[in-house]
Amino acid sequence: AAFSGCSQLVSLTGFDSCRISTINSGLFYGCSGLDEITIPQTVTFIGKNAFGNCTGLTELYIPDSVTSIELAPGGSIATGPFYGCTNIQKINVGGVSELSQCMLETKSTVLQEITIRGSVKTIGKNCFYSTYLKDLSTSGRSVRVVIEPGVETIGENAFRGCVSLTELVLPGTVTSIGASAFNGCT
Repeated sequence: AAFSGCSQLVSLTGFDSCRISTINSGLFYGCSGLDEITIPQTVTFIGKNAFGNCTGLTELYIPDSVTSIELAPGGSIATGPFYGCTNIQKINVGGVSELSQCMLETKSTVLQEITIRGSVKTIGKNCFYSTYLKDLSTSGRSVRVVIEPGVETIGENAFRGCVSLTELVLPGTVTSIGASAFNGCT
């Protein structure tokens, strides 16, 4: 991949104005010095491990143009595009119509807030179940989740066991909440 392993790369000026539609698998994998990146509004696809182990990233904003986020067959956690981004504090996601399990797995130990914009219609089954939202409780962290108007469905077990979830903002557009969606969120 083009920038894979460029651990000394700190910034990428002008990337946000590129007219690319795809961020391929592993494109920025291991760019641990990269502390911010703006995904161009023209991007529609983000490949598996595209930003894997970019430990310097602190915020993740996925534009509404992104309609597909790739996972390996079987949805392995370790192949998510943001897996290993351990310093992510804020995630703001839109675009994809359904968030599925492992799509936003980062292993962040400092996560504070997740915003799911209204262009996402479904928070899928098991989306955050057994992910970093569960693991954060051991570090005493608390996480705020804001689900914006437009989201309609929260799937079965979507946030199950996420004991670090301390504040949840739900919109009036939610028409379906699956079984055990918030089970174990103490």
